[in-house]
Amino acid sequence: MFNQEAIILNCALKDKEDLQAKRKALHDLSLNKDVDQEHVRQRKLDLEKEAKNKKLDETPIEMTGDPNDPVVHSHAKANPMSLKGRIQQARNQLKELANMAESDDLAVWQQICQLSKGGMFMGLEQNIEQVRHGIEQLATKRKQGGVASRGIDKNISERSVSQAQAHLMAAAAHNPEFAKKVKMKPSVAKEFNKADKGKNIKSLPQRVPKK
Repeated sequence: MFNQEAIILNCALKDKEDLQAKRKALHDLSLNKDVDQEHVRQRKLDLEKEAKNKKLDETPIEMTGDPNDPVVHSHAKANPMSLKGRIQQARNQLKELANMAESDDLAVWQQICQLSKGGMFMGLEQNIEQVRHGIEQLATKRKQGGVASRGIDKNISERSVSQAQAHLMAAAAHNPEFAKKVKMKPSVAKEFNKADKGKNIKSLPQRVPKK
């Protein structure tokens, strides 16, 4: 424990490997009930801020002991959190909202309307987006193969996030010359196209703006 605390509290961030090590140490400490968790949370924020300033915060997810519970980093300016932690938060929020929706009390619905302008709804939207992003990154890692992909849920796959992407993937999947023209691997296009089948593509936005 002393070594972990010394690494976390006293050393400046050096490089990406050092960032990964500190993130892992903080994750381990967050599971230890004997450690001041408020201090751990603050150190996480400080670490991510330092990583951003040093342009080291490019890792979308960090794998942990559970291959299906990575820590999602620096997406949409959200604080780092495990995928299952985000799922649990979203689950609790959805349950609370569902319970409120069962009521015919106008005062309760007035509260729901107020929450729709912020509060729970904003937190729920953020949690769902973090879950979506985390699963998307896991699907990418699983597709890459290798030791790092072992144990990742085989039922998740990359899917198109816009109508334009779905049409592009479908064309590249069935036309090798077109795939070559747009610099797309046919195998990647086929995986997306397979995942898109049976889905309501028209429900997707026409395009997703670049971030």
